Amino acid sequence: MYLPEEPAFRVLCQLLDGAGVGVGLRSMYLPGLSGLKEELRMLDWLMERLMPELKQHLEVSILLWVVTGLSMVLWVAVLRVGTAGGIWSSVEA
Repeated sequence: MYLPEEPAFRVLCQLLDGAGVGVGLRSMYLPGLSGLKEELRMLDWLMERLMPELKQHLEVSILLWVVTGLSMVLWVAVLRVGTAGGIWSSVEA
């Protein structure tokens, strides 16, 4: 979807506003991210009730992704970026 600049800004304002037809996304970006945390709690609850197999699969997959990402951060912190990139390239191949 493409909108010119001014209509796109009005749509963004409506999404963030929450009054009337807006959906109130502003709370997701406030300090503490209270709105985002609440939405994630609701998503977690819904997935537990409606799609427990998918929820379990995603939890395992995300955990593996996070562990892989953290290990790469440690490699980069210890080694030079070029060396770590070369190691990562050889692992991917």
